[in-house]
Amino acid sequence: MYAAVEGESIDLTQTPFLHYFRSENNEEKTEEMRKSIELAGYPQMESSDFYCNTIVIPDLKMVWNPKLNAFVSVGKIGLGHLGKHVVNRYVDGYVVFDRRLGNISYYFQNDMFMTYINYNIGDRQLQIHATYGDINQTLYDIKEKNRTVKKGDDSFVYVAVPYEAMLDFLNKLRYAGIE
Repeated sequence: MYAAVEGESIDLTQTPFLHYFRSENNEEKTEEMRKSIELAGYPQMESSDFYCNTIVIPDLKMVWNPKLNAFVSVGKIGLGHLGKHVVNRYVDGYVVFDRRLGNISYYFQNDMFMTYINYNIGDRQLQIHATYGDINQTLYDIKEKNRTVKKGDDSFVYVAVPYEAMLDFLNKLRYAGIE
């Protein structure tokens, strides 16, 4: 997937990654991570249960867009993990965070594929459209109970959305003068 992406690696010491990592882990583990960054340039991160159902974006610069009434990031986005897949690279794309609607939308691309991900807090859905592999068909074929991820009282459902959902998102960006 994105693990084979070509491009510049992320210098995690220049991002808020350690601060976030500290908020989710104990001080000892954070110190171990900091030392690993100093020695190796970046940690030999492995996908663990901590990252399994997470998109980790350690470097993201967002600005307010009045047309969308949302925060937007355009260009190189530091992608650390996409679920179980360790990327730790900068990828081209867009991120739109609309707090009013409870949506955060991601669009990543490279020369071979595009990925659209939209997380809707109200619906508890992680909507996905990918232009590579059989991810969309695989999600369509899985029963909803098997696409539901639960952690304590919280849960969300993976949903495959059609290509048009990705086009709608890109058209919305174009309307705002972003693309």
